[in-house]
Amino acid sequence: MNGQKSNASYYFRICFSLLVIASVMALLLAVFNSLTKDKIEENTRNEINATVKAIFSDYGDSVKTEVPDISPDENSSVKEFYTVKVEDVIIGYVAICEPTGFKDVIKMAVGISENGEVREVKIISLSETPGVGAKVSEEAFLSEFKSENGALKVDKDGGTIDAISGATISSRAVTLGVSDALEFSEKVIGGQK
Repeated sequence: MNGQKSNASYYFRICFSLLVIASVMALLLAVFNSLTKDKIEENTRNEINATVKAIFSDYGDSVKTEVPDISPDENSSVKEFYTVKVEDVIIGYVAICEPTGFKDVIKMAVGISENGEVREVKIISLSETPGVGAKVSEEAFLSEFKSENGALKVDKDGGTIDAISGATISSRAVTLGVSDALEFSEKVIGGQK
C-alpha cells in the first residue's frame, strides 16, 4: 500500500511540475507577444507600404492608401484591400492576397489600375519548391497578368495564363489570387461610383 501511495505522490509531483512549467511558459509567451505585437504590425504595414510604392512607383512618395468600407469575403484569397490615392485622386487599388500554393500560402500584392486592369503583381513571400514552384515570383510569369481584367485561369484549365511547367499548383494559386483581387476590386469600384 505504501508503494501505491508513493507512486501516486510521484505522479502528482510530476503533473504539478509540468503544470507550473506550462503556466510559466504561457505567461512568458503572452508577455513577449504583447511586447512585440506593435512592432510586428508596424513592420507588416511598412512592408505593405513599400509594396504599394513599388507598384505605383511612377507617382513617387506621394502615394497614400486607405481601406474601403467593403470587407473581403472569408472564402476569398484577398485578405486586405487598399484604395491608392495621390492627394484625393484615386489612382488604383492594391489587394493583398494569400492563396494556398503547393507547400504553403503565397503572400502576394496585386496592383490594379483605376479602370480595373492589373497593373502589376508582386510576390511578398512564398515557400514553394526552389527552382520549380518558386518560379511564380519571376517577372516572366508575373508579367502575363498585366492589363488583364477578368476571371483568369491557367492554360491547363482552359485559360490564357501559361502555367510554369512542373509548378501547376503554384501557378494556379497565383492566378487565383489575381482573379480574386480583380473580382473584389470590381465590387469596390462599383461601390465608389
